[in-house]
Amino acid sequence: MSFSVSKSILAILTAIVSMFAVAFAQEKSGQQYTDVDLGERNAGEQYSIAMAARNVDCDQSIDFKFSSNADWLRFSKDPVIRQVRPGENRTIQATLDFSNLTPGEYEAIVEIDCQNCGGLIFKNCKVNRQKVRLKVKVVGASPVDDIIQHSQLESPKVDYTDKRIPRRLRNAAKRTHGAWAIAVKKANKCAEELVALQAKYENAKANSDALKMSADTADQDVRNMKAQNEAGQTELLNANKAVQAAKEAVKIAERELDNALTHEREAAKTNLAAKQSEKAAADKRLTDAKNGARLHSNRKIRQAEKDAQSKREAAEKAKKAENKALKALNDKRRECGELAAKAEAAKAANAKAESEAKVVLPPAPIKPTQAQVDEEFEKVKTCVRELGELLEAQRLAFEAMARLGMLKGKTESDFKSWADGVDKANDLFSKVPPGIPVVSSMVGTVTDALTFVRAVIGVASAIDRTGSLNYRPVAGMFKDETKAKNWLKSNGFASSDPEAQRVADQMKLYSKSNSSKGMEQALEQKKSECDGKISKYEETKAAFEAK
Repeated sequence: MSFSVSKSILAILTAIVSMFAVAFAQEKSGQQYTDVDLGERNAGEQYSIAMAARNVDCDQSIDFKFSSNADWLRFSKDPVIRQVRPGENRTIQATLDFSNLTPGEYEAIVEIDCQNCGGLIFKNCKVNRQKVRLKVKVVGASPVDDIIQHSQLESPKVDYTDKRIPRRLRNAAKRTHGAWAIAVKKANKCAEELVALQAKYENAKANSDALKMSADTADQDVRNMKAQNEAGQTELLNANKAVQAAKEAVKIAERELDNALTHEREAAKTNLAAKQSEKAAADKRLTDAKNGARLHSNRKIRQAEKDAQSKREAAEKAKKAENKALKALNDKRRECGELAAKAEAAKAANAKAESEAKVVLPPAPIKPTQAQVDEEFEKVKTCVRELGELLEAQRLAFEAMARLGMLKGKTESDFKSWADGVDKANDLFSKVPPGIPVVSSMVGTVTDALTFVRAVIGVASAIDRTGSLNYRPVAGMFKDETKAKNWLKSNGFASSDPEAQRVADQMKLYSKSNSSKGMEQALEQKKSECDGKISKYEETKAAFEAK
């Protein structure tokens, strides 16, 4: 028999108990129990335990079954070690579950049976049912005292508005401080709930202890009443025997007096008087025994038993309530410990983020060269040219689509958003740096653009569109794009292949939604691009000219 304890990385104690349920060729007798002391264990915790069975000298492989009488010692659904070969040890896992136990001393009896010894080919392998008694002392400090303490929230050490600190670092410090605040709030709330559960558990335990004491007292009262009655019956029996013995002694003394010689009569009279006195004492003892033989009636005892049973049930109910309160308390304690650890981790993360959020002075700007100014100027020039080409392509696309019947049923209100986009593009042209030409037939206001649309729609209504389906796109695709571009060139909507391609692209955008939405998006995108390039050019030029 051996016993050892080790601690895992999860801080869960694992008790290893080697119990050699031994199969012998002959049945051997031994002590009733083998005692194993598990020492102290914490209330509210669970532990794993390994038990071993050994086949010492049975020449067959045999099976051992384990069972327990305690709810807190659990085996698997199939607690059997099978096919233990001669001389081999095999183990089985069990769980010590103290989740619902209050502090105190507990015992569990583990029985180990050889399942197939004594039968068929195993008839020469006999084994006694072996019993192991596990003893454990369940202890528990105040759960509140066991909580991991966590620091309270502190004010931020970083000015989140200080633009000298990189935004990424400011955001990290702010985010981690917010996470710390949430973690501390959760930990504090849990601690408050734990205090309430602690009080609830203590009340439940006090009630359970009081009811248990009351039930124990009632049980003892019943035992005392029965013992008193039993003692009375025993005394009555003994008193009867004493009376009979005293009667017999008197008779003997009387005969001795009758048969006594003259010189013996005085002694015989004295002996008879003594025996008569003893009989009188025996008679009194019998009278007293009869009076006390039934000190407690059966009815009184039954009522006492009923009262004791009622108190025992109340005590058991209170014990269940105590265990339930203890489990809730231990569950909350574990939760609070986890939340406290998270609060500390959040604090550490915030401290790290705040330590990194230092003021970073921007590097001294490098003055741009004339070549860089010229480069930015060319970018603006190219973008403005492309914007002008886009506006021109959209104008021509509208005229071509009117010719092909794609604007059928449309009114100028359908193109109000597009006209607004044209107006915004024209506003940009007013900001173009000197020296950059603006080439577009669409330069003008919203009114100018709508006037153009109205004219196009009006002209379109009088145009013969025979065969137009071969040259207009459907859902963004032409039946034959090459023929369509040739048609655009031959009908005066484009003077070159690139221009025809630009016009065709705008027609395809329109056909995807049967509206100018796609054209508006293309115009806005190009306009925003040019805005950015103009701003970049002006910044570069100003930096170059600065002293």
